[in-house]
Amino acid sequence: MTSHAEPADVHAHHGPPAANRSSRLDPATLGMFLFIASEAMLFGAFFTAYFFVRVVNPRRRSGRRRRTSSPSSWRP
Repeated sequence: MTSHAEPADVHAHHGPPAANRSSRLDPATLGMFLFIASEAMLFGAFFTAYFFVRVVNPRRRSGRRRRTSSPSSWRP
């Protein structure tokens, strides 16, 4: 009778990979991708809010403020 067990040195590595190398990407590259993605989502939210406010309030198209009275009628 023969044994079907493999020698111990064939599969020397057991368990999860090392904690700092669990990804196929370099940790610095992964960190940079995550940073760029988070910045894109943050500024995307800012631009979305800005354009939403512009669409909801179409009355104010120019960047200048409208005055309700002329400067000559102002009192000191």
